[in-house]
Amino acid sequence: KNTIIGLCLFLQLILVQANIGLYNASDHVTILNGDHLLETITNSSTPWFVEYYSEWCGHCQDFAPIFKALAKDVAEWHRLVRVAVI
Repeated sequence: KNTIIGLCLFLQLILVQANIGLYNASDHVTILNGDHLLETITNSSTPWFVEYYSEWCGHCQDFAPIFKALAKDVAEWHRLVRVAVI
């Protein structure tokens, strides 16, 4: 049991260090981080639809394909709404 827990923690550490998340640039979303979140959203004349997620969260993992599909569907509406994740 301890070996499995240790392996899971090790893999999570590797994924975090590699900055692997549920989303990437090809998913039609803007990937925000805490450093530029407020500046990006508040200095925009366009409304933002933002998903706050954790890549280890099962519910977030289940919802990711739905959010990606939404982002793809509204990608050409970028003057009306922007889609982002953090």
